[in-house]
Amino acid sequence: MTSEEPGRLKPRLGERADADAAQVPGSRPEGLVRKQHVVSQVLLRQFTEPDQNGGRVLRSCNLESGRWRTKGTSVCGYFEHWMPVLSVSIEKLWQEVEVKLRHAVAIVEAGAVFDEHDALDIVRDAVALHHIRSIHMRTVAQRAAREVYLKLRGRAVDLHSNALTGTARHNGGHTPRSRADLEEMIDEQVRQRGFPEVDLIFRHKMEGTYEQVKAIFRDASVQILEPPGSREFLIADVPVCGYRFGSNQLGPLDGLGLYHTGHFTMPLSPKYATRLAISKLSGYYRLSGTESDKVNARQIQHAYRELYLRPGSTTEEFVMRNMAAWRKPAAISPLSIV
Repeated sequence: MTSEEPGRLKPRLGERADADAAQVPGSRPEGLVRKQHVVSQVLLRQFTEPDQNGGRVLRSCNLESGRWRTKGTSVCGYFEHWMPVLSVSIEKLWQEVEVKLRHAVAIVEAGAVFDEHDALDIVRDAVALHHIRSIHMRTVAQRAAREVYLKLRGRAVDLHSNALTGTARHNGGHTPRSRADLEEMIDEQVRQRGFPEVDLIFRHKMEGTYEQVKAIFRDASVQILEPPGSREFLIADVPVCGYRFGSNQLGPLDGLGLYHTGHFTMPLSPKYATRLAISKLSGYYRLSGTESDKVNARQIQHAYRELYLRPGSTTEEFVMRNMAAWRKPAAISPLSIV
């Protein structure tokens, strides 16, 4: 997973990749963690039932293919290289929150979460971490890197078109005859040289953003939502869904920024979900059938590719009726700027 920089316009960037990585605290001993989960195993296990082999399984639905499967949680809710470099410290942070989340979910289910402030903070932190460590946030980072690159490339053509043309002639290549030729020349140099700083920037940006979001969410009201009767929640591979009442926008892919989002909802189990709200109202809330359907519908619409639910749940019928509402996001690709 590499991105690149425009040739000799800034020659040090590509040449100093190893040096830059070495300056990252703890980067030398760090490696790359495979199968980085973007949905907590603690949450996924809440949606399981025992199988005939003594294990536990859930039901998954691939929205792209329409295929349903029964499988274990270890093969659900992960992306091979969500964090493409130096991912060990990020994984440790994820595991720390997971260990605490198990206890917090149990307290939620016992109806006592508002008696234990530590448990409330764990719920808030889990929502913050899932919001940041999500496939959609990675896509937003990809878009941002591409936009910056296009601006830099345009400026390079504006300021250095003669130098670029001279370089092309000196190297014996095709002489650029238009702006598009110059842009393609830069793109080709970028593809050849590589720009691993994009991965490093993403890594540090996500760590810093998590701390910022966590601080913001510590001031949010926590609402614990319960579906009525036999209804149940499902959970998507992007479990935190941000939205505003009266708007069809869902999360960062729709351009809904953190400060413009009124509510962040994340299922905790088939019978409980949490909603962080700008409202000052906290507590347990028993939803109507229509309200619980909206929670599930947003999970479907906001998903990347998969949904997870408890085997035998009537929610499977709800998914079948509402799959058409899914808005397929672009497939995840390596972080790059060309």
